[in-house]
Amino acid sequence: RDGAEFLDLPSAALSHSSAGGTDCAALPDGGLAPDPDGASARECARAFVGDMGPRIYRSPLSERDTEALLAVFDVGHASGGYSRGVQLTVRAMLESPRFLYRPEFGDARGATDTALALSDHELATRLSFAFWNQGPDLPLLQSAEEGALSTPEGLAEQASRLMADVRARDSFRNFLYMWFGLTDLPTLEKDPRVFPDWTGETSSHMQTQADAFFDRILFGVPGTLESLFELDPAEDAPVEMHDWYTGEQGASAGLLTLPALLASHSKPDNSFPIYRGLLVREQLLCQTLPPPPANVGEPPEPEEGVSNRARFQQHSSDPGCQGCHRLIDPLGFAFENYDAIGRYRSSDEGHPVDPAGELTGTDVDGPFSTLDELAAMLATSESVRACAARQWFRHVMQRFERPADGCSMRALSEAFDRASFRFDALRLAMVETPAFRMRRPIEADPQDAQGEESP
Repeated sequence: RDGAEFLDLPSAALSHSSAGGTDCAALPDGGLAPDPDGASARECARAFVGDMGPRIYRSPLSERDTEALLAVFDVGHASGGYSRGVQLTVRAMLESPRFLYRPEFGDARGATDTALALSDHELATRLSFAFWNQGPDLPLLQSAEEGALSTPEGLAEQASRLMADVRARDSFRNFLYMWFGLTDLPTLEKDPRVFPDWTGETSSHMQTQADAFFDRILFGVPGTLESLFELDPAEDAPVEMHDWYTGEQGASAGLLTLPALLASHSKPDNSFPIYRGLLVREQLLCQTLPPPPANVGEPPEPEEGVSNRARFQQHSSDPGCQGCHRLIDPLGFAFENYDAIGRYRSSDEGHPVDPAGELTGTDVDGPFSTLDELAAMLATSESVRACAARQWFRHVMQRFERPADGCSMRALSEAFDRASFRFDALRLAMVETPAFRMRRPIEADPQDAQGEESP
């Protein structure tokens, strides 16, 4: 893509009309810098740096910054003319730590003993990357320049604008892909000896279905956490996947019966209940399980005539494995009506599938007979609701929560609760938390703050 498109900048914004009235010619289509038509090359370069620099750096340029970039331009201009000077200047900006990283120094005017308020431009960057996964656009930078983001109302207004933009769809959908462990879906492979119908296009069809299903969750009505476990993914299947739904089918369990999820949490040749049980425990309930013992053996290999449930029950009878596998395996067995590519089956290796089990260690403990019964339990679980808020926090902040984030986590969970667990409310509530608006001074607690700068 050309530079203006890559940086989400309209070419007209870089023309001489916004460059202080120089005689530099307007940009050609797709161009990055004005031509020096009737003006000195350095004068046009200064206008270009003044326009483009704050957008690449996502913050204002000081005079020292400008002169440093113009010095780079001078080197290129001397050796290869105006175009070469602009080329080197752009390269210098794109290789700068200010572009490659997102430095957050905070605003001393909003400092306390334990926290620093982020500057408006730092908030603009956080907001844009959280909602669009890219740098701020011109209206957001203008809002930062006016100091509007330092008020809750101004920040909320821009957050709502960004969330309503089509660019938010990919970013929010990516959040769900990361939360549910689907990021490897495009390169997923299955054993052709076991699943000859799996082709290079199958994962692409699954992604199409997952995208449509997640869009209904995130942008549809009611768009709640509960609907994640209730909507039927079959309604979103592309025509190439209709074979998945033409035979005998079990009741939909929403996300838990999404083929992309089932295929992603399986082995290439079998459904592997451990992966699916861990998905529920770690991703949906946010529970942390201890690592397996150092001397643990390999999981049992598939065996003709032996169902997954039978071979894993044998495996989990080992005293060294029982502790964790009593938490994992019953949940994994609930998915056994679905094979490693997400197709429904009523038998496994000639034995009727038994998905019954018991959910333990949660606020909704109890027995279940089918996967959809387990989904119904998870849909009303306070633990799952708290986990959803926690996962969004981790996604936005790009780190795990710490004890110092208790206030922010409570505010986020309470806002989610008040909104009947709607995802749009969760996304907007995050920008109101202290963790989003502030950072911890590194010197306040060097051990606690290593690489983690939000309260």
